[in-house]
Amino acid sequence: MPPKQKPNSVELERKSILQDIIEDVEFSRSYFIELFFATIIVILGLLTGSTAIVIGAMLISPIFLPILGVSLGIISSKDKVLKVALTLLGISVVSVFVLSFVVTKITPIVDTNPEILARANPTILDLFIALASAVIGILAFFDNKIASSSAGVAISISLLPPLATSGIAAAFGDYNIMTRSMLLFLANVGAIVFAGIVTLYVLNIRPRKYKKDQQRWKYGVAVSSAFILLISIPLTLYFVSSIQESRTSRDITETLTNEIDSIHPEAELEDVAITYERVDQEDLVNVKATILLPEQVFLTLDKEQELKDELKKQTDQTVKLKFNILNTLLVRENNEQEGKTEKAVEGIIQNRLLSGSDGLNIDSLEVTDLEDEVLVDLLLRTGQNSDLPTTNDREDLESILTEELQKPAKLSIAFIPVTTIEDQSVESLIRGDIRQQLQTYLPFISKELTIQDVSVANITSDDEKDTMYQSDILILAPAAFNLSTEDIDLLEANFEREIGYSVEYNFKLINYR
Repeated sequence: MPPKQKPNSVELERKSILQDIIEDVEFSRSYFIELFFATIIVILGLLTGSTAIVIGAMLISPIFLPILGVSLGIISSKDKVLKVALTLLGISVVSVFVLSFVVTKITPIVDTNPEILARANPTILDLFIALASAVIGILAFFDNKIASSSAGVAISISLLPPLATSGIAAAFGDYNIMTRSMLLFLANVGAIVFAGIVTLYVLNIRPRKYKKDQQRWKYGVAVSSAFILLISIPLTLYFVSSIQESRTSRDITETLTNEIDSIHPEAELEDVAITYERVDQEDLVNVKATILLPEQVFLTLDKEQELKDELKKQTDQTVKLKFNILNTLLVRENNEQEGKTEKAVEGIIQNRLLSGSDGLNIDSLEVTDLEDEVLVDLLLRTGQNSDLPTTNDREDLESILTEELQKPAKLSIAFIPVTTIEDQSVESLIRGDIRQQLQTYLPFISKELTIQDVSVANITSDDEKDTMYQSDILILAPAAFNLSTEDIDLLEANFEREIGYSVEYNFKLINYR
């Protein structure tokens, strides 16, 4: 009988390491204290959305040890180690889940955040990451060249945060996030057990040749492999779904950007957030965004419905839009100071130039406030027989603007040519009178009403003697605003008094948000 070989130094070192691992996989006060405070830290990190706090909890989390104990118990002859590791792992999972649920219920936080949602989107890629992390973590116990701190981060990141997230989601009542985060945790546990068995086997830590040990080894490999394959199915489906959602999100963003550009060239789309949910067997896409629009430019309810229809056509899903509309000077070339200067210039022109002139009105006014001067481009619309400003009037107005603005002012005046009544059609005359009456009386109804368009058409048939006209009046109004019957009667009464033609009036409100 050949003499029994003595174990070499490497084998002795590995046996010593295995013994240390076995001693660590036990019910000890230090383990539960470490697990308790690591769980508290990761819960608070997830609830506050702090990545740094979550990482801090990962570094001290001890939950990897019982999972490694399961792998060791399967591949070695240590029956007690397997039983203790499984029991300790089960108690740890329940403890973390319950603690997460209770702490979340105590805190006033009731909303999810990116840190929580990041653990609720598991894919097959997370399984591959867990397998690689497990190998690195186990090798770190046996190879001093591998930094144990790096292994701790690589492994812990896949364990405590998703488990705590499932408890937090249960407290929120969001069972979709709870299920997905628990699936991520179980996938990582299965991956670590499987990778642990394989890695220990490669390190020449193998079951004895006894039938009982061989059966346990084969059974452990078969169960862990089947578990990996089984859990790969939903993870793969989630991965395919995430790719589709990514494409859909890109298409939605591009469509919104194009449609907002069509409203106004200076409109901007910001802070687009797209989420997906399934309600009553129907896929819903929730889109939240901030839209910056220039002053006096609005997103009407009709335009919003048009956006929904276009997005539904592209995605084959119901799209819920929630826009934060901001009418701001920030999207205009003029800054805030130029806006104030323009109002001041407009007031001076009205008081000094137009107050005594009949039929003379500002059609457009553009003010450029430079560092050393103010440039004013004025376009005036003239009425019949109105007195036009002279060169002296322009020079006097420049002097007044220079004095009031305390900066040299240069004024350029242009005119829209006068059109006589004889040159105008009856429809044009009626349209002008209607607009004038609307400008006078709409502010008495609401100062938020704006004239969008006025059209007039002759609707007289061939067999009618009296000429009849129809006017369609479009008015911009805030959401949910409606013209009352009394408001319409007031407007029509003024029209009939001032307009010497038979006209039917159709009012249509375009509500904006």
